[in-house]
Amino acid sequence: MFRLYKGLPGYFKRRKLFQLMLLIILLGGMILFYATGYIMYGSPKNLFTVMSILLALPLAKVSVILIAVFPYKGTDPKAFSEYSEQMKFGQLMAELAITNPNLPTMWAVYAFVHGRDIILFTKDRKEQKTDAATTKKQEEFISGILAASGYQVNVKAFPSEDKFRNRFRDLTVRELSEDESLDTVVISRMLSKLGI
Repeated sequence: MFRLYKGLPGYFKRRKLFQLMLLIILLGGMILFYATGYIMYGSPKNLFTVMSILLALPLAKVSVILIAVFPYKGTDPKAFSEYSEQMKFGQLMAELAITNPNLPTMWAVYAFVHGRDIILFTKDRKEQKTDAATTKKQEEFISGILAASGYQVNVKAFPSEDKFRNRFRDLTVRELSEDESLDTVVISRMLSKLGI
């Protein structure tokens, strides 16, 4: 029930909740270790303080992940199920925030993989329009990562859901061969690993 699956609606909501719980547990553990050592020995110079300090690194990691996923909103599960019902072939994913060190994070509301074709419905989290050049660079980044693994893919990001839906309908009716089905599964997994 609480498992975190990238690419499914509700992932970011569950991820935020999970990271927040970890943050509270680690912070509580730090305070508990420090207070226990101080109460027992009357000084912060003890092994409990060292244990408290050792919890700082996992606490920082959890904090960074929470900050990274916090701005992203979830996808409507009803809309996702409507797309899933229309789909005959391919793999549909939702809620992917694909990061690139040189470009802004690409927030893919939906991603559809069909053989070696990937289409994305992207939205800016600040509701600003991403220019075409940046979108093209993000598409090239994704295709470059997959090409390094031996998969030559066609990536197209659509800022409009209507354009995404039209291309989705065109792709999903074409039947996949056995090799293309295998490529779809592998490429979907690789794409989900690019997201946070």
